[in-house]
Formats: sequence, structure tokens, C-alpha cells
Amino acid sequence: MKEVAIDNDFVMHLAEIDWLQEELNDKVRILFLDIKVIPIMHELVYINELENGADCNNKTRALSFFSHGIMRKKEMSSFLDTNAKKKFYEIVLKEIYRDFKGDFPKGINDVFKDWRAQTSLGETHTVAMCFIIGCDLFLSDDDDSKKLARILENKRAFKVNVYKREEVIDNFKAELKDLNKHDRRTIKHVPK
Repeated sequence: MKEVAIDNDFVMHLAEIDWLQEELNDKVRILFLDIKVIPIMHELVYINELENGADCNNKTRALSFFSHGIMRKKEMSSFLDTNAKKKFYEIVLKEIYRDFKGDFPKGINDVFKDWRAQTSLGETHTVAMCFIIGCDLFLSDDDDSKKLARILENKRAFKVNVYKREEVIDNFKAELKDLNKHDRRTIKHVPK
């Protein structure tokens, strides 16, 4: 099983699937088992966008994906275990951000702790993590993620495929043996 990056939008859209209710965790688990991946969320994205993010009806359901072991929080210490790696990560993060949005957000003095909402830091941290750990698949329902992946490919010659939920279902159709057509269609839904 290989690790694939996930973002908050992808997770929250899965959590919005109301009619599956109690079966939702099982269906999402089956999805990832069928395509043989372990979904991981960058530690800062998990803390700032999911755990401490805005309260909503589906936040508890989204967090349950993690408490049930379906998805995992990727601790920065697991892939940034030396000062050299931390320095390299910071350089990569800031370069990607500059190419994507311009100047790095003011008030972010420590890229390993500081956060500012609505600045695309989540997507940028996730793509930088993908580069550092060699993760070539990023599951994201945010259009900015595809733009960031192109920047990484052009600047660093590293390809990260970014798939929305619909693309996951379509691109892995042959592997999805344990999800029936109705479940696959439900996972692909576009929230209102």
C-alpha cells in the first residue's frame, strides 16, 4: 500500500455524503483498500483546516475517518527528521508558493507552526510534502491543487497527479471491485 496525500476539501466532501450515514466509514475504507492506498493529510492541514477549522455539521464525521484509521495525519517529524531536510522543505515550500501566489504571507515567521487561513498554505504544504516524500498522488477537490502540481512539475521536474473524487472513481474503476455502481456514483457526488 502506498501513501497518497489528501486535502481538507476532499475529506469534507466525503463527509457530506448524508444518506450513507453509518455505512460511510465502511464505504470510504473500501474505496481506499480497493485502490491499495493509505490516505495521509499533512499535519498542519489536519490541525489548522480540519481539527481547528470551522465547525460544521460534517466535521465530526470527517474526523471519524482519522479516529477509525481510514485516513492518517502525516506528522512532519516523520519526513523532516533532520535540520537539513527542514531547511530544504522551507526553501521548496516558499519557492512553490512564490510561483503560485507571489509573496509569502505576512505573519508566517515559522513555516512549521504559523498558519493563515485563505492563503493556500494547505495546498502548498501538501504539494511540498509530496515532493519530499515522493508521493505521486494527491486527492483534492480544490482546483488550486492542480495548478500547484503543475508548478512542481515545471520547477522541480516532479509529477504529482491530482485527482478529484470523480477522477478517483473514474481512473480506478477496474480496481473498485467491492464498491457497487450506486456507491461509486454517491462518492462522486458534487456537493451543493
